Amino acid sequence: MPPVTLHHVEIGVHDGQAALRKFVNQFQFRLRATRVTDFCSQWVVEKGKARFLLTELKTDLSDLATRCKNDNYTFIWDQSKVSGKRDSIDSVFNIALEVRDVNRCLNRVVGGGGTLVRPLKNIASPEGDVQLAMVKSCVGNTVHSVISSRDYKGQFLPGFVAYPCEEDPSAVNASFIDITHIDHVTLACWPERSGTVLQWYEDCFGMKRFLINSDETESSGFVVEHGDLGVRLKAFEYWQCAEIGLQWDSANSESSKVKFVIAESLKSDTPDQLNVFLTEHGGEGIQHIGLHTPDIVRTVSRLQANGVEFTEPPFTYYTEVGKLNEIHEIGENVEELKKNGILLDKESHEETNGKPVRYLMQKFTKPLFSQRTFFIEVIQRVRATGFGAGNITALWQSVQAYLAATASDDRDFTTFPPYNTPEK
Repeated sequence: MPPVTLHHVEIGVHDGQAALRKFVNQFQFRLRATRVTDFCSQWVVEKGKARFLLTELKTDLSDLATRCKNDNYTFIWDQSKVSGKRDSIDSVFNIALEVRDVNRCLNRVVGGGGTLVRPLKNIASPEGDVQLAMVKSCVGNTVHSVISSRDYKGQFLPGFVAYPCEEDPSAVNASFIDITHIDHVTLACWPERSGTVLQWYEDCFGMKRFLINSDETESSGFVVEHGDLGVRLKAFEYWQCAEIGLQWDSANSESSKVKFVIAESLKSDTPDQLNVFLTEHGGEGIQHIGLHTPDIVRTVSRLQANGVEFTEPPFTYYTEVGKLNEIHEIGENVEELKKNGILLDKESHEETNGKPVRYLMQKFTKPLFSQRTFFIEVIQRVRATGFGAGNITALWQSVQAYLAATASDDRDFTTFPPYNTPEK
């Protein structure tokens, strides 16, 4: 396995087979490895450098918490709600990081105020040894497996069985979906919490802030307010000079980076998408993950043909004079973007010194689980480094329209569960 900063993303699910079908049949991920114990089933799915671990706990065991505690990998993703019954929700909960020196990393985490939920362990196997520990994030139910697997030659991690498969025939198939890597992870947090979250990741993991947009300030972040929209965004990524030494594939630097975005609502009393997430998720957590593609028009079109459901932008988005001019100047096809509901944001104009235009295109899926929580963003970057600041209002409106259409009378999004609200 090449050295990368992001090892895998783990999703806790109640129906593993259904989740597996969604990733394999709809998103065209390939099943790479499996693991089955008497209390869990796990599947590793992969596409390009994007890798997910699907974990289904067998919650009919009364001693589930104890059994998972003694396992190398398995962790209860919502401990406050698991009591031997199925009352936890499906959730993306583990962002696993590859590091050069686990001990050094853990020393920094503890020194920065972080908490270990799994102590460091060396896992030996005929294919090589792996060092692994687990850290509790300051964000809701999010944890980080900290892994050093540079000497491991097997599939995924020791104890997983490689799934036999031939060369991928879809690589030359007309319906092939090209997803290259995980572009970013977005954390939804309570209002006024973004500064605390940012500081925690800097102290514990050596992450560093970077600006999303030229209008952003260090203190307030990137703020968008329009009608019922009020959101603050802050972004950070691993700083190469940080002493913890996350693994880095310099030949593929963009696809090996792990980028995070913190999103918080500025209007805690409105039923916006962040407040809906916090309510249905039961607190802070991972709201969405961006998957990068080099051809978003083809990818979105084929995902839709496979049954993936997307939220749709306002129809007026493609009739705005400024946006039409922007799309035409770049050279993208307006009708193709409109047909597939894809948004475009230009970060820079071509300058006199010949610097090329930087822009990105993006689209959101509907939530993947029964709760209106986690979703996926499909994104294509053309030399762009931001997150579509010019599209935030349109993206927000597309999600809000979906939420309004699926709202039911017994859901109250104006108050939050008090037991899960952290101190600011």
